[in-house]
Amino acid sequence: MLGIGTKYAALVACVVGMFINFVACGAQMYKISLDGDTSVKSVNGVHTPPDPAIQDPASPRFGLNMPGGWVDLPVHLQLSAQLSESQRGAIARAMRTWEIAVGRPLFVYDGIDQRAGKAFRTLYSSLDDTVNGLYLKDNWDTLQKEEDDLNKKDKGVLATTIWNSWSRDTKKIDSADMHFNNQYYVLGDSLKENSLGSRIIVDMQTVALHELGHLLGLAHIKSAIDNASIMVFEVFIGEGLSARQLSEGDLDRVQKIYGCLGDACDHAKVFAAIDALNRSAIATKTPKNTAPEQDTAH
Repeated sequence: MLGIGTKYAALVACVVGMFINFVACGAQMYKISLDGDTSVKSVNGVHTPPDPAIQDPASPRFGLNMPGGWVDLPVHLQLSAQLSESQRGAIARAMRTWEIAVGRPLFVYDGIDQRAGKAFRTLYSSLDDTVNGLYLKDNWDTLQKEEDDLNKKDKGVLATTIWNSWSRDTKKIDSADMHFNNQYYVLGDSLKENSLGSRIIVDMQTVALHELGHLLGLAHIKSAIDNASIMVFEVFIGEGLSARQLSEGDLDRVQKIYGCLGDACDHAKVFAAIDALNRSAIATKTPKNTAPEQDTAH
């Protein structure tokens, strides 16, 4: 189980930021759409259109892209060597948050993948291996040049989660990868770090929490239905802006896929445990921006 215990001490050794939910503390704030941040690998070049039931609150499929979840649990993940310790810690807390939500292990950390996101030529090429990897992508522009318009990723997309569905059941996930837009954004702790020139600071834990929701099988949720959901289409980015909690609806939907055990069946206890997770570490120093300076003119 990916948690705060000694087994994963190397992964979560960085500072845990105190939970804050969409509170503006910096001089700038931006609201950005998260639409277009997921893609499923097409079968024989044919894309299956989204099931309308996903957006119907009355449907059992509501909010569930992949209602069958993962074929095998826990999901084995590797993190790119390009990710800093602070970024890995933010991802680890996001993983732990979803585990608290269901009361069972969902992830196993399999160590470092030496590759960077730019090593993959096309959107889906990172799926052509046995690694479920999380990568920083410095050359995000390459995703704007995909031949298939459905797979193009604009520079405004913060991250993208891609997956292979299981050959025996297309409602189940067989493998997945995640790429973070490191060309146009600074992915770090928005409560401590600043934007760099035209690259706006984005809270890594917030984005990872959202993208891991997709990786587990959840779909986007309209804010008019559940504006507290981490899976809404939009997120505030900028200095001092983060969202590191889940909503009641998030708990209901992820538990439809993976069930709940023990304290996870009590929403109040889940929220308390997540809040404690986000408050648990004491900051010893302000982390430095680790993302490299880049010329983003185009």
